[in-house]
Amino acid sequence: QGLATALLNQTASFSITQDAAAKLALVQRAAELLRPLAAEANSSARTQKEFARALAYLGFHQSEAEAALGFFEESRRGLAKAGASDLSDLFSAAAYAFTTRSASLRLAELKRDDEAERYRQEALDVAGRVLALHPGVLLAINTRGSVESDLANVEARRFQFAAALEFAQKAEKFREK
Repeated sequence: QGLATALLNQTASFSITQDAAAKLALVQRAAELLRPLAAEANSSARTQKEFARALAYLGFHQSEAEAALGFFEESRRGLAKAGASDLSDLFSAAAYAFTTRSASLRLAELKRDDEAERYRQEALDVAGRVLALHPGVLLAINTRGSVESDLANVEARRFQFAAALEFAQKAEKFREK
């Protein structure tokens, strides 16, 4: 686990101008190292979180929506094991909401609208519960605002302008925080 964590931490020091392919390779290697550890029945929350972080990164960098969903789903499962489900770990819960929102975007891209809607609602719910316990969790604030913005766009495409305006105003409220 130490090597995998070191690889993930090394990627944080990459600037935007550095080799993206090298960063992706480090994250892929970290995921490979963490996969068997995360699969163990007694794996630690830290292992689950690090593995989930690597998987989410890989999901964000997939051009194929279906492949990205696979990474996001596996990341969500790891975050749930790490304490997202019962909110025993607020970082895991906020990351779960963020990853769920990211998955909803890929589901919408695949025209799986009902699933995308369920994921958006789940992301809103989890982010809201995190914020109810700790109002300053930036990842939850960002996720909540992003989902509200997503919902405004969906309602506008449905020509439900009053609902779109309501969601857009909510999104703006979260962006101001």
